Amino acid sequence: MLGTELIFWKIRSYGKALIITTLTQSLGTFFVVSMVFALVFWIQKVPVYLAFAFGGIALATAPAPALSIVQEFRTHGPVTDTLLPMAVLDDIVGIAVFFTVNACIARAVSGGSVPLYMIPVMIFLPIGIGLVMGYPAGLYTFVYIAARAFGKYFGARFGATVTHMPKTVCRYLGLTLLPHSGVSLVFTGIICSVLQASEPKLAAIVQGTIAAAAVINEIIAVIAAKKGFELAGEIS
Repeated sequence: MLGTELIFWKIRSYGKALIITTLTQSLGTFFVVSMVFALVFWIQKVPVYLAFAFGGIALATAPAPALSIVQEFRTHGPVTDTLLPMAVLDDIVGIAVFFTVNACIARAVSGGSVPLYMIPVMIFLPIGIGLVMGYPAGLYTFVYIAARAFGKYFGARFGATVTHMPKTVCRYLGLTLLPHSGVSLVFTGIICSVLQASEPKLAAIVQGTIAAAAVINEIIAVIAAKKGFELAGEIS
């Protein structure tokens, strides 16, 4: 779906600005969500390393909701031109960060029985396969949605501002990056499979939080994404 919308000369015109903004909003989201959950888990005596699982899941962006808005409302302008390639780059960063975290957690929950040399294998093997194959009842969910939204919006705004992208991109790109349920559920399944054998309670925390967040976030995020395009003046 994204491939039909990507135009090389538009991507090339943004150059370094696109890459830098992708990194600031992706890694910014990872940092904010990880630090917030590290504090929450430290207070509640939950293993702090689980916080980085939430951070790794949170930085991914699901492109389908935003793309459906682009196609339905025929949006055009700098926010649209930035969002589409960024959705692709964002998930590339997401894969690299997530599988790094996943490998480290696998080693932690196995009591160190996973050899160190297996960590890069666990990181890059899924990427290689991909290339070949083409209160916990509500507190964690609220914290997750809020922290992720903060990281996405202000990370994108910071990167776009320092690279002198158009003002509409600085102000509204972050809103269009909020959807993410599809990729997050895949990541959740992977991290839960790692945790299930030795830490089933932690797997339940991740599974319950992300599943609830996926439902709530997609209602809010699609509305916010559409509003972002409206405020940017890119809906015909």
